[in-house]
Amino acid sequence: MTTQEAIGILRDNLQDLKEAERWLKRSYDQCTSLKGKISFEEKDYDAIEAFSSRFARTVDFLIHKVFKSLDKVELEESGTLIDVINRAHKRNIIDEPNEVRELKELRNEIVHEYSKTDITEHFNELIELSPRLFKFIDNTIRYCNKYL
Repeated sequence: MTTQEAIGILRDNLQDLKEAERWLKRSYDQCTSLKGKISFEEKDYDAIEAFSSRFARTVDFLIHKVFKSLDKVELEESGTLIDVINRAHKRNIIDEPNEVRELKELRNEIVHEYSKTDITEHFNELIELSPRLFKFIDNTIRYCNKYL
């Protein structure tokens, strides 16, 4: 793969990440009003489920698509997930590798939830961690602009 091809893939992945972030922010804005609620209505569960899914998808896109395509542009061997995250830290995209691990762990818990009780258990954590994810996305876009 040439550098120009790698940059093209990065550009496409960044565009998809921006779209995923747009939808996640929409869900985040809708769900912040639910914070602190003790019981939820059916429409609340729908909103929380959409929010959860969009969070998980956006985390995946950032780590598995954008960070890895950035590695290709910079001629880095992909390596393990820990390697990918550590390189994002060295690029000053993320503050601490553990922050991304926390996002990834929440993503894994969301993906393996099967009941509405499970979904609401992670709701406050989703509200708390989403601004961090938005920050990492902004940092990533800013970092990648030098290649676009």
